[in-house]
Amino acid sequence: MTQALEISYELIAELQQADHIVIGTPMYNFAAPANLKAWIDHIVRFGVTFNASYEGLLKGKKLTVILASGGVYTPGAFAESYNHETGYLKFILGFIGLTDVTFVMAGGSNEVSQGKRTQADLVAQFTPEVVAAAGVVAAAAS
Repeated sequence: MTQALEISYELIAELQQADHIVIGTPMYNFAAPANLKAWIDHIVRFGVTFNASYEGLLKGKKLTVILASGGVYTPGAFAESYNHETGYLKFILGFIGLTDVTFVMAGGSNEVSQGKRTQADLVAQFTPEVVAAAGVVAAAAS
């Protein structure tokens, strides 16, 4: 248990020092993958990232989530309601104070595996959003 807490404190310290957090994650079966959930379980800590009033303690930080998926789950898309990952991430990360969140919904990779488009075309589609997020990160670091 002591080692688990050491990891937790290390991960939380990284978040406390950051101005802008970038999470790159896939969507597996309409939700967050197990490794992302495990990371979240390490950083959501009573008295460290939220208090007895359920107030998040990691305020004033920007968060960008780049979410890759085989399908398209953007607002207005046929499968939008299947996306349980963005709602969960907004809730749980907001719970610890990370409320300034931007999602880059990088969906549609199934078209590459089906030969309907190239990987370069798919990447080019999302490059402007990712570059914009990186520009904010670069500006915050300088």
